[in-house]
Amino acid sequence: MNRSEVVAQVSRFGVVGFSAMFCHGISLWFLADQMGIGAVFSNSLAFLAAFGISYYGHYHWTFRSEASHVDSMSKFFMVALAGFLLNMLIMYLVTAVYGLNHWLGFVLIVITIPLMTYLVSRCWVFVAQAN
Repeated sequence: MNRSEVVAQVSRFGVVGFSAMFCHGISLWFLADQMGIGAVFSNSLAFLAAFGISYYGHYHWTFRSEASHVDSMSKFFMVALAGFLLNMLIMYLVTAVYGLNHWLGFVLIVITIPLMTYLVSRCWVFVAQAN
């Protein structure tokens, strides 16, 4: 992959990621701020709402994968689950341990999770296996 292809892929990753993050953020805002549901539980539901956008966007557009959906989705689920657990740990530490606002947790999540997801997705999740 040449440099311009990597830049294009990272840009597509950013657009899909921003779309998923927007869905996550709107869901978090609605559940936590409007409905009064606890931040950690609201964050869990918001994360799940963004999962479908992430998977299908990255599979079809970001990585233009030819890997089977069975392989890719199971791998992406593992990556998303790891991201989810890290996501929850960050939100728990920020809100329950340090008593800070859940939006600080959201910012920290947005900074850490996408980098991990991109690298693992590019190198493992959406790579077609040779037969």
